[in-house]
Amino acid sequence: MAWDQDHPVRHRMWRAYVNGSQPLQLVRRHVMRPARQFWQRGRRGWCDEDSFAIDEWLSRLMPGMLDEIRRREIGWPGEPMTFEEWAGDGGILDQIAKGFRAAKLLMDYEYGNEGQPSLEELQAQFEQGFDLFKQWFFALWD
Repeated sequence: MAWDQDHPVRHRMWRAYVNGSQPLQLVRRHVMRPARQFWQRGRRGWCDEDSFAIDEWLSRLMPGMLDEIRRREIGWPGEPMTFEEWAGDGGILDQIAKGFRAAKLLMDYEYGNEGQPSLEELQAQFEQGFDLFKQWFFALWD
């Protein structure tokens, strides 16, 4: 505050810059960035921001995609497993999605927060789901 009073011209120039550039920043944040992300995802399937944290991106997207495969009830690897073992409740797709959800919870884990699973439980769920993901990777089609 004292600096503002000692340098009134500089302070007014600074306020004019901040107030004048704020609409431009809002346009960049809410129009230009989403448009660029939309274009990049349409062109190459991912945008620059997705590559900043691939683990978080996959943990956010995979459960929804796996749930969609389960919902459609179209594809499964076939024999020797039944469709129920593949896409039923507690089936392989469900366990893989549960593993990715556990990975997201691990990334967002808050220490000391009561009511959330332990780190060991989440790590075990993730490892089980990711092992199934590796095993059945080429069967994840619809």
